[in-house]
Amino acid sequence: MRSCRFTGLFFFAALTCVPFLAQDKQVKPLPTSKQLLLPVPGSPQKLNNFPQTIAISPDGRYAAVLNNGRGTVASGFQQSIAILDLTNDNLQDFPEARLHARSHQTYFVGLAFSSRGDELYASFGSITDGAGTKTGNTGNGIAVYSFHDGRLEPARFLKIPLQSLTKGRRTLPVNSSLPAGNAYPMPAGLAVVSAHSSTNAGDVDQILVSDNYADNALLLDAKTGSVLHAFDLSLKGNVPRLFPFGAVVVPNSSVAYVSLWNSARVAEIDLAKRTIRRVIKLDHEGRGDSSSAHASAMTLSPDAKYLFVALANRDRVAAVRVRDGKVVGRFTTGIARSTAGSVPSAVAVSGDGRYLFVADAALNAVAVYRLESEIRGVVSPTGFVPTEWYPTALGGRGGDLLVVSGKGTGAGPNNGAAQKDGARKAFPYVLTLQPGSLARVRIADVVRELASLTAEVRRSNRMDASPARIQFHPEVVRSWPKGKGGPIRHVIYVIKENRTYDQLLGDLGVGDGDASLALFGRAVTPNHHKLALQFGVLDNFYDSGEVSGVGHVWSTAATTSDYDERVLASTYKGE
Repeated sequence: MRSCRFTGLFFFAALTCVPFLAQDKQVKPLPTSKQLLLPVPGSPQKLNNFPQTIAISPDGRYAAVLNNGRGTVASGFQQSIAILDLTNDNLQDFPEARLHARSHQTYFVGLAFSSRGDELYASFGSITDGAGTKTGNTGNGIAVYSFHDGRLEPARFLKIPLQSLTKGRRTLPVNSSLPAGNAYPMPAGLAVVSAHSSTNAGDVDQILVSDNYADNALLLDAKTGSVLHAFDLSLKGNVPRLFPFGAVVVPNSSVAYVSLWNSARVAEIDLAKRTIRRVIKLDHEGRGDSSSAHASAMTLSPDAKYLFVALANRDRVAAVRVRDGKVVGRFTTGIARSTAGSVPSAVAVSGDGRYLFVADAALNAVAVYRLESEIRGVVSPTGFVPTEWYPTALGGRGGDLLVVSGKGTGAGPNNGAAQKDGARKAFPYVLTLQPGSLARVRIADVVRELASLTAEVRRSNRMDASPARIQFHPEVVRSWPKGKGGPIRHVIYVIKENRTYDQLLGDLGVGDGDASLALFGRAVTPNHHKLALQFGVLDNFYDSGEVSGVGHVWSTAATTSDYDERVLASTYKGE
């Protein structure tokens, strides 16, 4: 079954596209109108569904990847953490039994190793039972795993209580059971404050947590989970409004940063004094205090001189000088000046500090920049490296770049094993059919082959392809009213979600349909059939959104944001 075919009706015209055909690549069309040229560099290995965070162990031997999508068949329809042994490329997945398809909590963005590398911390979030009062529910908090020789074992759970709002703040009605004057904690990005560091005189790590739904940042004791301090990041009015996302701690310093997802800002925190030193404006903001810039993923240069912050809805990365909090550089992420919507979703710097890498999720590529000793002004990419579908996370280790792609090579036919989650679905669900991937790319190889790799990215994004042509029948052309420019006067856009072309129009009698797949055929949908036959059929028009949560956005905006993609799976879990 072609599970993504669209059943909207378009009139009068047929669209002819001439795709690029690579001679030495397998070409896989994507429903986003782009295509993958396979294989891509780095020999990608399959992961669970929609991985979106990577963490490197302190000794540099292991990489951990947080899979916080729906869960594939291989994982038992559970979310999971994958561990890659970087000495031999052995990849092992560790499904989380508490995060099955019907659970009321989810992984969300945060993943970090302890300073000694013997534990791994992961963010858990829920809005239906944030306190974890029902059997099987954890509530909101940090899952702690013991980590030895590449293996994970659940150790303890650090539950985070409801957060009290300061005067003048009110919570949005996310859940009617939420007591007045409180906000749900939704732990997102994590950063570890090492034991015995300048700001932590104890024997236990501390965890800085970006609290996405409460507009604050929390400093936790990593052993007991007690809240050592809450940093209020909110503005007047509603909470959540800024949606804190990422967290970074500057080594050997009291400085930490939290990115504010629904703005173009990061908050600079003094961990020693327990204060917010300043809020740094990274880019021009729109109306009022809330902008759609989406300050999200962050990383530091190896010498901690610069902080790089991805602005996912601005097609750029801001470089902040740590010494004084000044924005000194802006890295453009698009593949051409005239294009927009690259969605920079992750950042990493090579170990020697010579290169900055930015995951352009919507381009299926990583942008590469050569860094100077002093960063200033606007910096354009040196080139691009092709990836699999929708890269979400990057990690650097020695001479390697680790690239996590959220959707791998996409979904296939849904004629496999049914989803076993209480018989709610008698067929494989589309969100379980898209395994992500993890590629390991040699930076030296990328630099050497950057010109040809950039050409591949241009081709896969159809930058050099001939424009699509609308072809009209000669009789239609002869009937055009003179001076009117063409026969199309109105377009009626009919959206029928959650059904494939074949399920409704497989028995239409024209076009590329399969009558055996028609569930709601002519007898059930006579109006659809009449409209299609009267006005025209596009029988191979593919829907870009897997499910309604992103499909409606695609239908009205012709794209989706990083926010839509990152929260999709967790919201569809009913958490």
